[in-house]
Amino acid sequence: RTFESLVYPVPALYLGVSYTASLVYNLARPVKLPVAIAAPQAPARSGLSRYSTKKHAAALAFAVTLGTGMALRLWRLASSPSWQWDETVYYRVSINMQHGVLAEHTLQGGSGTPFLYQPPFYFLLLSRWFDLTGASIYHARILGVLLVSAMFLVLYQLILTSHGPRVALLTLVPIIFDGWLLY
Repeated sequence: RTFESLVYPVPALYLGVSYTASLVYNLARPVKLPVAIAAPQAPARSGLSRYSTKKHAAALAFAVTLGTGMALRLWRLASSPSWQWDETVYYRVSINMQHGVLAEHTLQGGSGTPFLYQPPFYFLLLSRWFDLTGASIYHARILGVLLVSAMFLVLYQLILTSHGPRVALLTLVPIIFDGWLLY
């Protein structure tokens, strides 16, 4: 069960993102009809090609979209619903690691199996983050927002290099504004 929780999300995320990118790419690309004789293209007058201009426009649109998504994540972050009970568990584990003590405690009424579905070095990262900012669930949520924004930047670059700027933007807009990922 622990092996599945660590290994399964990686290929699932890769397959989900690549399938979505391929689907959007195939829907967004223009259909090229065969042409008997092609007319010569006039050279571009400006220093930027048409593809480069589209790439810059898509990057600007992505930056605005990412900024809006991050603003929605940061809005009322301190008063976000605390129904995520695992936040307090991860907070306590990171506090223990920050002070050099790591003790395993079973939850009241639990089966004795630890509920730790975060990546292995997340607790080290969170404890060092607490060294910089202070230890609170609010600060842990800020780290989460920063990590999510870094993930979106990496995904944008990945899809941009494999499918182009338009597909990258159309793929990531629904993911950035997904309600489950906002809180």
